[in-house]
Order: sequence, then C-alpha cells, then structure tokens
Amino acid sequence: MRLIRAVALVGLLATGAARAADDIACDALLTADFSRLPDAPSQIVTAQVVPAQDITPRHCRVSAVVAPHIGVDIHIPLRDWNGKILQEGCGGSCGQSFIAQAEDALARGYAVTSTDQGHRGSLSDLKWAYNDVTAELNAAYRATHLAQVLAEAVVAAVHGQAPRLAYFRGGSNGGRQALRSAQVFPGQFDGIIAGCAPPGGDATLNGLWGMRVNADAQRQPILTADVLPRIYNAAVAMCDGDDGVTDGVIGNPENCGFQPEQLACSAGAAEPCLSSSQIQVLQSIYDGPRNQAGQRLVIDGPGVGSELNWRAFVPSGAGDLASRRRERRTDSLRYSSFIRDPGPAYSFEDFDWERDPPRMRGMAPILSATNPDLRPFKETGAKMIMYIGTQDYIPTAAMTDYYDTVERVLGGRAATRDTVRLFVIPGMDHCIGGPGAGLIDYLSYLEAWVERGEAPDMMLGISPTDWTAAFGEGIPKSTIKRERLDRDPEALAAITRFTRPHFPYPARYVYDGSGDTDLAQNFQALEPEDLTGITAEGVQGIGWYVLRVADAVPLIEFYRDGLGLGDLRSRDVLGMLWAGGPTVFEPNTGGRGERYDAVGDAPFVPVFRSRDLEATFSRLERVTGLERHDAVQVAGDIRYYRDPAGHFFGLMPLTGPLGPDRVDPDTGERPVIKMQTPLQEDLYDLHLLQMHTMNPQQVVAWYRDVVGLQMLADRGAAGADLSLGDASILQIRRGGTPRTVPQDREQETMVPVFRVYGLDALMGRLEAAGSTQVQVFDQTGGRIWYGADPDGTLVGFQERRMPSDELSKWTTRLPEDLMARKMWRRRTQ
Repeated sequence: MRLIRAVALVGLLATGAARAADDIACDALLTADFSRLPDAPSQIVTAQVVPAQDITPRHCRVSAVVAPHIGVDIHIPLRDWNGKILQEGCGGSCGQSFIAQAEDALARGYAVTSTDQGHRGSLSDLKWAYNDVTAELNAAYRATHLAQVLAEAVVAAVHGQAPRLAYFRGGSNGGRQALRSAQVFPGQFDGIIAGCAPPGGDATLNGLWGMRVNADAQRQPILTADVLPRIYNAAVAMCDGDDGVTDGVIGNPENCGFQPEQLACSAGAAEPCLSSSQIQVLQSIYDGPRNQAGQRLVIDGPGVGSELNWRAFVPSGAGDLASRRRERRTDSLRYSSFIRDPGPAYSFEDFDWERDPPRMRGMAPILSATNPDLRPFKETGAKMIMYIGTQDYIPTAAMTDYYDTVERVLGGRAATRDTVRLFVIPGMDHCIGGPGAGLIDYLSYLEAWVERGEAPDMMLGISPTDWTAAFGEGIPKSTIKRERLDRDPEALAAITRFTRPHFPYPARYVYDGSGDTDLAQNFQALEPEDLTGITAEGVQGIGWYVLRVADAVPLIEFYRDGLGLGDLRSRDVLGMLWAGGPTVFEPNTGGRGERYDAVGDAPFVPVFRSRDLEATFSRLERVTGLERHDAVQVAGDIRYYRDPAGHFFGLMPLTGPLGPDRVDPDTGERPVIKMQTPLQEDLYDLHLLQMHTMNPQQVVAWYRDVVGLQMLADRGAAGADLSLGDASILQIRRGGTPRTVPQDREQETMVPVFRVYGLDALMGRLEAAGSTQVQVFDQTGGRIWYGADPDGTLVGFQERRMPSDELSKWTTRLPEDLMARKMWRRRTQ
C-alpha cells in the first residue's frame, strides 16, 4: 500500500555501529550518514536519550536538517515502540516544530516527527517567503514529504526496520498540509487527519474583506470586538434548540435564520443595539467578498455563530484599526500572495478588489489544497478523517464544498466514504475550544479504520468544562494532558459538561426525544432532507397520515408489532409510527368512526411496500393471527386487509425502479436504513395512498392544477396517478361515498397531510380556486392548512421551509418529525 523504503533506507546508513543497547543506537545517529536519502539529503544535528517521565516513554530525541534548511524533530520510543510513526502538522505560518502536539502519540508508543516547513520564525511571520519560490514550495508540501522520508530512515536506523504504518495529523495550516499530502504524495501515509483546514484562500480573503468593509470615511472601525458577543448571543438564542435541546450550541448554523437587522436600534432591540452602518457591515461580512459585478470571490463568508472568532479581523477599539492583526494580514499580501511579491512598501490600501483576487490565484498551484482528485489516494487504500468546527472563522462551507466535490470525482457518497469522511462539529472554534463537544480522540478512530477496518460511523465528542484542563497553554500546545485524561475515566468525567455523537457529513445529530440530554446515547443521526423528491410546486410526500378510532392502542400495536412500522411514540390515545420516507403514521382517538364494506368506499387506503412479503405475512400471522388468505380483495400485485378497527390497508411487493435516490449507484443495492426505531427489514415504505372519489376528474384537476402534483398516468374518467415526490404516489380512483365537509379536522377518521414548501403560495392558489378551508392549525413543526377538495374530502398541507438567506426564521420541528423525515440517502455499513 505504501511506498516503504525500508531496505534502501537502512542500506544508506554508514555507521556500522553495534546495536547492543538503545542508548548506543540513539547516539550512533550523530555519526550516521543520511546525505544520500533520495530527494532528502540530511544532517543529524542532535540526538540524545530522554529518560521516561510520567506516561512519556524513554525515547531518542533527534533534531535534523534536510538540505538546504528544512528543520525536522523526531522522537523515537526506545523500548516500547509500536511500529508506527506519526507526523504532526504545524499551524499559522509554521516556522517552528509542533512536536509538542504529538506527545500523546509518543506516550502511546508512536515514533513522532514534525517540521518547521523550511524556515524559522513566529507563526505570523511571512517575510521568509519574499520572492522565494523554493521556500514557498517547502511550506506548501515539500517539507512535509521530505521530513517523513528522513524520519522513517532515522527510525529504521534505531530499530532496524522501517515503520509498518505511517500517519499524519494536522489542524489549521496543518490540516492544509494533510490535504496537500493526500493530493501530491498519496502513497506516503496510511492514515491522515485533516482538521479545520482552509483548502483555498477563503479565510484570507474573508479577513481582508472584513477589514475593508469595517472602515468608515475616517478609517475608523464601524464594528468593534466588544459588540461581537451581543451578536453571537442573539444568534444562539434564536437557533439553539434546532437539534432538539437547549445547550448553548447552534446545532445547524447553515439553517439558522438569524439576521443582524433583528438587533437594529429602530426595531426596539435591547441595548446594546446595532446602528444601520454596523448592520450593513455585518451583512457584508456574512456574505463574503464580492467584486463590483457582484460575483462572489470565495465559497462563503464566515457562518452564523462564528462571531466571537472574528477578533482576527475586527479590532478591539477605535484606535486599533492599524493593529498587528491588520499588519499580519497585510504581510500575507506583501510576501506570499502573488507570484511576484510587492514587498514591505505595500500597504493594505494598495489591494485592488477587482484586479488582485484573480492575481492571487497564481499562487494556488503552490499553496492551495483544493484538488478534489483523490483517486490515487483511494487506490493506495489509505483513509482520511476531515473535520471542521461551525464556530471557526474559516467558513465551514470551504470544507464541505471541497468534500462535496471529492464525492463527485470519486463517484458518489458510498465510494467516497470508503476513503474519506468529513465531520462538522457544532459549536467548536478553530480546531479546539468553544461550547460544543469538540474534544475528540481522532487518532483512535483513524487507527480503528486503518488497522481494523472499522470505519467511523460515529465519533464521540466531549464538551469540557475547561479546555485548559485538557490542553496546555500557548501554541503549540502539549497533548500530554489529554492523553492522561483518556487514561483516567474519572478525571475525564469530572471535566465533561455533555457528550454528543458526531456523524459523517452531511448527517448531524438530533435529540431523540427521551433520556438525559447530556448523554450522546440519546442523540441520533439526521441526514439533510432529500430535496430532489420535491414536486415542481413544492410538495414532498405524505408527511402525516392520521387514522382516528375509538381505541387507538390495539391499532398502534397492530401496525407496530404486526406490520412492522417504526415506533416513534406510543401513548394511550396517540401513536406515532414511522412508515418510511417522510411519513408519520398516526393512529389516535377520535373521528366519526366510519366503517366501510368495500375497499373502494373508503376515502383513503394506505398501501405499504415490502422487500419480502413472505416475511411480512409470517410476522402478521405470528403477532396478529392475520393470514395471507384473509385478504378482502386482491388487485394486481396488491392484497388488501382489514386492521383491528376495520380499516383497509394494502400490501405489495417492492418491484420496479426505486428512483435515483433509492439505489446505490456504485453497487445497485438498496439503501441500508440506520435509525433508532427502524422499520422491520422486510418493510420498505408507504408507497401508495389510494384515494376514492365520486368525482375523479375534478379531484385530479385540483391536485394537478391547484396543488401542483405531477401527472404520472392519466386514467381518464377512472382517475389518475400523481407523484407526491419522495417516491410516493397519490392514486386517485372512482369510488367512495357522499362526503360531508367537516367543521373541524378532528371529526374525520382518515386525514392525509402532505408536506409542502411554499405554503403561502399554495394557500393563495387554493383560495383563488374556491377551495373550502376548514382550519389552519399551528404546531411546532409548522402550520397546516386543512381543507376540502372538490369532492368534500378533508386533506392537509404542512408547511416546510428550505434553508435560505431570505428567510427570517427556520421552523423548529419535533424530534419525532425530524426522525421521520430522515433522508434515505445511500449508506454503507
């Protein structure tokens, strides 16, 4: 899998020193000849034995230089080496080794290494890059590669064999190093952790843009850092709870409808309110830089909830506009942003937003890590975990967009998740910190994936009461504290506020509705909605199908235990069962209690699909006594039965095409459903809702022209088949009995509620068509319009809202509703 050079590297050694003791092996490095390493002629500068201390093993501490001036640190356990090596990436502009951040791996028996990326200096210094292409190539990717070549040779000299596995771990610029290594040298590492990485220059341009739009005519800041907590708190107050709990974390910032004008002084906002000029600055920062033609210059601006981290470009006070932050960002323009660097005379005001962003792309082949073609990396069998926090000043979209592009190149989600998985961590700052559950043992998850084939379907995150208790002060931070905590469950529990499960992007966690909200076990994965199933006018399947009876308990037990629907919530008078797709099947108490003699007399009949009808019939007979031959009617491949309340339902086999969102394009297999309360394996979904009406042509025209459903098959006077989106079908047929329009929705025994995006527009069409409105009902999941179709049959349309910058809010949804509307995307075990 990897291009291991064990024999060649050992053969290059010229010491010939005896290896009678560990100390001798370490000391011998000083006279070893590493000058003939391919592409990496090197010199050992120091080599000394460091005694064991606490949990850190006795090790050989080495410093070296790869010609001409790439500094490398290597620490090698002398006795309890696990046969593996880990390279730790650096942060900022590098200029120093981050070997301290690899101390946790050293304590686990890893040989560890890190490099200064070919220059010495502070993390913010960029003068080393001044018109020096070699230095820029070193910092971009060459030093990472050559440091690994040297480190493996040094380990081989000490232990007589090269490492059997090599890992890379980095965050921030180290995350960019990680991505670049996968892109340029795909065979060098077996596993890579790429954290909080800016693949391109979005973070730099966003910072420059923030400084540009935040200056008034007198070059004084309009927005200062003391206002940022007010903005952040307002966003959290509005959108905390979108994951089902209130914990100080915005679970899904992408769908948070917070708008800065909500804090306008004229709107009566509590002090300190925002002036119109401050609101304009905020809107520009969120939007990100654009040129005069309105074209976006980055993937996205910084996200809602990241405001506290804008101190990187928002000054602390009126006199702080020309601060060291501004100078640091200006230095990036002076020394590293253009093919020909303008140098120290260049000022921030010299930057031309029309001319210079395109010029900066000239450095992309050297510095950026945006190449999505990871096919060579995938072919090596290597694995990569990517992660980003939603409170990071680096836009979350910069990494999600990169990952989405990788998916398209690698051939879909299943093929990509076999090699690369991205985790978006709600409430985490840049790499660490913040109120979210961002304390995660990424290395252990990567080891399990690479060494045992256990892909990270979930990573456990901890929200610590004190981040400094888990990490040291300053940068780079030692990771030895964190390693001690991992070995002491009681100490770790003592600093744990709450835990959360983090799932591979695009899934996110939501509270499942019961249990302690501080425990990860009470949260589940929620995929984003599959918007591809929406019809032209915004309908997306049957959201709720309500069946009211005198006693709901036997009905709940029948559909849950006998038929096999997922149990979302069961009560004496209310049952919520999952019926597949977006559908909640809800038996509860009430209604007129009608009983029909023939299937065609019932206003609605739900028809379920089964992957294995024999298994379904076997369970029905075992649990309820209902047998296959008890069917009251057989029509084509549908067999109709009565439930304990006498209502009809149908069963049919799963046949024919399932639609583009139902089959894995790589394997052709059906999706694997992973839920806390899944359907039985044989049951697939509620596929058909059959509607019987005395006026089929009028009703068909109403659903087609007013509601906006797509015609699948026109049966003429007999009715039609209409698409509801999400692979479900409304089948309208002649039949039924005379209807009486109800005065209240709860009078009706059977009521379907269809999910719809754009309820106001639909209500306008319904009113223009003269449709009878019975009730508009508000609930946590959004408004529901109840009314009668031309035949007097009661139906409902439930409001849904798409993520949009134009929306003033995002509707909050019940956990049960969230669970029921899980997108059925392709999944791999």
